Formats: sequence, structure tokens, C-alpha cells
Amino acid sequence: MIGLTGGVEPHFGQNVWRSSGGLHYGTLARIKQPHLGKNAMDEIYDQGAQELDENKRKALYDEWQRIVADHCR
Repeated sequence: MIGLTGGVEPHFGQNVWRSSGGLHYGTLARIKQPHLGKNAMDEIYDQGAQELDENKRKALYDEWQRIVADHCR
């Protein structure tokens, strides 16, 4: 069993979710469509961390989650 910590902002979990993260489980490596590869997903994730508007930030993280859900089965 493993316990991961984080916070209310998804970017606090970047060590797990970014392709370069030290605790990354390989989720992004299983993406089937090359144009939605690791770099593109990391860029969306980073945009979310830099966005100050909460609604826009949520939309970016929502987009990131949709890509993961759709392409990492």
C-alpha cells in the first residue's frame, strides 16, 4: 500500500502526474495517440499551475483529466 499526499490544487501532485515525476506510474506512457503525448499533457498541466483565474485553471485540469481518461485504458 502506498499513500500519496497532495492538496486542493492538482499541481501539488505533479511528482505523480507529470511524465518526468519521480513517482510517475507510467500512465502517460500508455497514451495511444502520439499527438497527445507526454509533452502535450505536461504542457496542459503546467498551464494549469500558471493560470490565476480559478475557472480557467479548472478547465485546463479538466481537459488534462479527459485526455488521461480517454487515452490511458
